[in-house]
Amino acid sequence: MAYVEPDTLLHGLQMPPSVCPDWSRESIDETVSLAKLWDSRGLLYLARPLFRVGDEFLLSRAFNCYKNEQVDRQIIDRRGRNHAEARLPGPSRNIPTGPGLACIEVDPRRETLLCSSTDRKDFYHQFLVTASRARANAVGPAVPAAALASTGAFARFEVPRSRYLREVWGDCLSPGPDGLKPLLFSPDSVVVCFSAIAQGDQLGVEFACESHFCVSVEPARLELSKIAGAELNSSAGARALGLVTLSAPAKKRAALSLISLEVSALSHTSDALHLSLLGGWTSALLFRRPLMSVLSCSYGLVRADRFDPRYPKLVGLPRGVAQELTLLAVLASLASSELSAPLDGAIYATDASEDKGAFVTAEAGLPLARVLFRTGSKKGGYSRLLAPEEALLSKLSDPEPFQLRAVDAPLLEIERPLAFVYDFIEVCGGSGRVSAELKARGWACGPVLDISHSPHFNLCWLRTLEWLLFLLENSRLRSFAVEPPCTTFSPAAFPALRSYKEPRGYNPLEERTLHGTTLALRALTLLFVSLRLGVPGILEQPRRSKMAWLPEWKRLLQLGATEAYTASCPFGSPHQKEFRFLQVCIDL
Repeated sequence: MAYVEPDTLLHGLQMPPSVCPDWSRESIDETVSLAKLWDSRGLLYLARPLFRVGDEFLLSRAFNCYKNEQVDRQIIDRRGRNHAEARLPGPSRNIPTGPGLACIEVDPRRETLLCSSTDRKDFYHQFLVTASRARANAVGPAVPAAALASTGAFARFEVPRSRYLREVWGDCLSPGPDGLKPLLFSPDSVVVCFSAIAQGDQLGVEFACESHFCVSVEPARLELSKIAGAELNSSAGARALGLVTLSAPAKKRAALSLISLEVSALSHTSDALHLSLLGGWTSALLFRRPLMSVLSCSYGLVRADRFDPRYPKLVGLPRGVAQELTLLAVLASLASSELSAPLDGAIYATDASEDKGAFVTAEAGLPLARVLFRTGSKKGGYSRLLAPEEALLSKLSDPEPFQLRAVDAPLLEIERPLAFVYDFIEVCGGSGRVSAELKARGWACGPVLDISHSPHFNLCWLRTLEWLLFLLENSRLRSFAVEPPCTTFSPAAFPALRSYKEPRGYNPLEERTLHGTTLALRALTLLFVSLRLGVPGILEQPRRSKMAWLPEWKRLLQLGATEAYTASCPFGSPHQKEFRFLQVCIDL
């Protein structure tokens, strides 16, 4: 569901302006040129300009960055959209990091470590996406429709657009609450959308990981390859030397060495360059952790808590820092893990204070040492070290140190909620009046699943039913209401397609009859599952609906479901229409 209908991820919380890309400075002419380039590759989708004031964060901006000598990499800055979407943990959580592979043991005399992976060139551009996901990749600003009239996407855009002309030009009907907000763009414009997976989409890696399970185009069993950010060398030449190495890619280490030598020759550097260089070295040295001891003065040159990437500052480069960078440049070729090295049967632990440092050791035997070596680095969590001022205060006053970094700090932003965890969902809910009332009371309500909101909310589609059952069975949905249309079940339907004796229909395979029966049985399926799981759920129908005469409805009553009745007139309606509620695990 997250793939075909990304609007299900929107959490509705207030958006901080700092996370929204500024697309207002983008050139309309450049946007038109980019749209035509996308169209030539079948990657352009045009959307109606229905974004309203306050929706600016839903628009993105596209830019390029260096990939290789022939082409650049296209990035779509979706920070606003990403922040507006709830968090959805995916398969990328299980991807190992490069240094994490260093726990593997290899005997090069008898064993070869082989690398198998899946990948496709320009894979993100080859995804077939729905119109809803393409609209989630909208870039600003909107462009005049005439500027893209010659594109193939415009021809596809014109077909469904004619259905909405009444809405565009008005029919004297009152607009909904969102319709009272002014539009961001002219009705004569179109919004350019990228019709694939954007590099910049928070879930792009998750979709790619899931897709790679069934797509493999790289040769398997590689002896020399890059994987998980590491370079694995188990080639015949290395094994002939008795070596199997794991390290940061050689090109990365060479580039870091070259830049470090150039910087070391200068009297000054910038805080941005220094921190970037340190970050690169730190990731490379994780494959040979003892080399971390080379860096001492370098970590104290720039304080990260006072660094603003928007305003780089010039800082002096002490010779001690330059010496450390030079030494790393010389030792970079040795920054690798030797997977063929035998394990030590002893275990070690280190600790340090402001005054002293110490280590302890004990003989544990090879089996226990192997277990600790493979799992020890994954224990514990991050603890922020005290700033020098905080350490001083902790000695002189309260043992609970004063948080100096919290002084004048901005208020913490509310963390984005987890996706697909709801208190309530309204199925076939039309305008979603029940959801609106519950949201006003602080409930976390999911999207109103109605085909009028999205074609992917059609309860006739098994995928939609499967998603709802997944939410129920994984305790992600605490209650629901389903309101299937009673069109063919109505006693006033003409011509009558059913009767109370034949609730399945006179001709069960007739198109309208089959459609109504399918919706009814899907709705009743939700109640059967909720009854088994103990989740409150209700199904609403007019009191005389023939749906209540279905065998499945009667079976639910035998299993413990109950019925309740009411009329609309006590609630202010001028009509005396009566309703029947089939309820499980709840008493209306």
